[in-house]
Amino acid sequence: MKEYIVVYHGNEKREIEITGDTTPFDILKQFDQNPDVIIVVRNNTPIPLDETLNSGDTIKLIQITSRG
Repeated sequence: MKEYIVVYHGNEKREIEITGDTTPFDILKQFDQNPDVIIVVRNNTPIPLDETLNSGDTIKLIQITSRG
């Protein structure tokens, strides 16, 4: 049985197939995003980039902007 998560990034929504050891860092690579400027949020809580994702998770990729 295939496992999927839903990923929101900006105005884009994607359903992505995952394996048992997929992490947010892996998802950022698929979206070609720099992990230094993205916060990954699951259930309104930021999660570490090395945390294992579970089938059925919905995550948001939030771009960090700095006005230095």
